Amino acid sequence: MKALLRFRKSAPTAHACASRPLVPSAPLLRFNAKDALTWTDLLSGGLLVLAQPGAGKTTALLAHPLAAWLHGGGSVVFTTFKPADAEMWERFARSRSVGAVHRVSLSDAFNPFEWELTHNTNVPGQPQRLLSIAMTPLRRRQQQSTSSDGGFFEAESERYAAQILTILRLAGVPITFRTLFQALQSLPRSPAELRSAVWRSRSPTFAALMAAGQRTDLLAADRSDLEAAAHFYLEEAPNTSSRTRGSVVATICSSLFPYIHGAVGAFLNAERSTVDLGTVIDAPGVMILDLSVQHFGAAAATVQRLLITAVEQAVLTRRMEGLVPPVCICMDEGHNFIDPEADVAYASSARDRLGCLFVCSQTIGQLRTACASGSRDPHAAVDALLGMFTTKFFGSTTDVQSLEYIQRTFADTSRARVSITSGADRSGGRDGGRKAEDNSTISRDESPDVRARDVIALRRGGPAHGYQVEAFVSAGRLWNSRRPSLLVIFPQFHLSHVG
Repeated sequence: MKALLRFRKSAPTAHACASRPLVPSAPLLRFNAKDALTWTDLLSGGLLVLAQPGAGKTTALLAHPLAAWLHGGGSVVFTTFKPADAEMWERFARSRSVGAVHRVSLSDAFNPFEWELTHNTNVPGQPQRLLSIAMTPLRRRQQQSTSSDGGFFEAESERYAAQILTILRLAGVPITFRTLFQALQSLPRSPAELRSAVWRSRSPTFAALMAAGQRTDLLAADRSDLEAAAHFYLEEAPNTSSRTRGSVVATICSSLFPYIHGAVGAFLNAERSTVDLGTVIDAPGVMILDLSVQHFGAAAATVQRLLITAVEQAVLTRRMEGLVPPVCICMDEGHNFIDPEADVAYASSARDRLGCLFVCSQTIGQLRTACASGSRDPHAAVDALLGMFTTKFFGSTTDVQSLEYIQRTFADTSRARVSITSGADRSGGRDGGRKAEDNSTISRDESPDVRARDVIALRRGGPAHGYQVEAFVSAGRLWNSRRPSLLVIFPQFHLSHVG
């Protein structure tokens, strides 16, 4: 621990501003008399928390900025990974939030298509957002392939989905994952089937296409999209080889299947949503996504991802009138929920809408894996994801990749080294009856501001460390000490029994 003595250590305190307009430069979480995190620090991209398991990530490094955020009048959307997470965050929020606390479970309903069509009617780019929603299960399946065939079928799946969504949207048919699945499964398999009166009478999608074609109020862009969709449905699909068409349909339908059955299917495919995102967008509040990944597997992570994307879009499009709250999306075990493309785009543009992300993970490798499975260029995705976090809390870890990243995060510091050579030692005491003069040299070198051994030695909380967690904090600027790093002590919250 001697290596840590050169850093100033202090415990953080929160500052409240719940009933006043947000002042970007106001201190939100103070570390000492001169150093504090401000609203700007957190709203400029968000917060990354990185530490090994058992090092106090959730109970200290994540809990303290969340407590300050809630105490200051902000809204929070919590993801959940373990079954006990929802209850834990609810107790935590009720003890600190100035607004209502809402818990979303599978007994509720949230149709992301219906939400988009209902709440973003005047927002440009709606067809693209509907397609992004439809393709989320496929992207989350981590089916990115390096082969040309895999890339072809994924691209064709997106094209097929876009054409079907155009028909359903312009016909005014309620869109769900189930209706999309059924429409893809019932594509005409041949020109003869398309001409069959029996098939036409049994095809809801064909009826939707005919209804959309009779509309006279379509905008020019919608009319053009409908003509392309009609050509696809009436010409391309029935004349495509059964093998190619079947492979494309199977690629997307296999990813949609888990989201049209059981409790997850009931939650996502209702025509009307019972979840109201306005409870955290328009007023201070807390929303807890009680959909444990450990209980429901990958489907729960995708459902939470769909809700996160809807919250991000709602923040970006809300009207900044009155005292709207800053909104934080908190992803504990964030590598399960990250979407590098959506989240980077959101974090880089949400500041003026008072939105940001808090992402907590164990290692850099977990985040790299999440980006690699969700992006065509994983290296660029990782760099963009990690670069968007202006504020970073680093707890104890022994992971090599994480240690390398932490050292790179903090700029090298110039240090002075003094070397003194004694004249007596150099000349044997006397030379011609006179003592030799001492010789001193001063040199400067560059060394990491935070070294790997400093990170490994950080206190990790629990009884062995007096329930104290240490972390190096970066805010993308120099602290009062003129260093890029600040060592802070975070007392642990007892989240299992928050009072």
